[in-house]
Amino acid sequence: MPRWSHSRLFKLFHCGEAFRRQYLENERAPGTLPMHRGSAVAEAVRQQHLRQHAVREHLGPGNYSQAELNDALPDVQEVEDIAAQAFDERAREGITYTSDEESEGSTQARGRSKDDAIAMAGMYRDEVAVQVDPVGVERKTVFRPRGLTDAKGEPLEIVTVRDVVADTPFGRVVRDTKTASKSPAAGTADASGQLSVYALAEFAETGQLPHRLTLDYLVVTPTGLGKVVVQETTRDGTQLRAVVERIRAAQAALDAGVFLPANPGGLCSERWCAFWRTCKYVGGRDDD
Repeated sequence: MPRWSHSRLFKLFHCGEAFRRQYLENERAPGTLPMHRGSAVAEAVRQQHLRQHAVREHLGPGNYSQAELNDALPDVQEVEDIAAQAFDERAREGITYTSDEESEGSTQARGRSKDDAIAMAGMYRDEVAVQVDPVGVERKTVFRPRGLTDAKGEPLEIVTVRDVVADTPFGRVVRDTKTASKSPAAGTADASGQLSVYALAEFAETGQLPHRLTLDYLVVTPTGLGKVVVQETTRDGTQLRAVVERIRAAQAALDAGVFLPANPGGLCSERWCAFWRTCKYVGGRDDD
């Protein structure tokens, strides 16, 4: 049965060539430093909310306060240790350095990225986690949108894993954490395809749209300035139907074997794509 995840959809929509190499040719390249930074912070975020969720499950709905959830959080030092350990584990799998990072020195670049991950994890603990009542952590939903099939008529299956689904007095909020070296552009959450897929998953699971969807940006600038930027958004039925049509288009491209490369710039760069240096579409080479 054809199966799509948000990461597969994002990869195909952003760069068909990267999708082809990763998912069809099964090429593997070591992650870049921003990728390892993001993975390390994600692990620290996960551990924080798992502890809150355990309290929620133990005491039962309505029998706990936010303060009790927050008392279960690891302290800042432990959170930072979790991030540091996770970063080292990812780095041991290998690192694809950019030319600028090689010029800076791989050891220094790696250390700077690890320090950023540690700082970001601490910021999340102090500014975001203390406001969250997690009903789900890395919540997985598998569903089949009605009427979506591949060229052979096989139904499509969609798999999503949401970082955190939180309870609020007004309804559920789906939160996703991002790491960055600068603040996101205004409207990033409104335009996020990832959040649209998450809203579709929440509707498939509960029959209701989430009250809000949130991107929690943890920003550490090159000068070391740290801040949290939270963008909130919503989705409606029209937007969910558009997501379904985008999934239909993705499957049609896969069935047809059409994998267009991204335009250079932005995520099509050696900083964000581990295939960049060997990509024939950006003046590199293709190992094939």
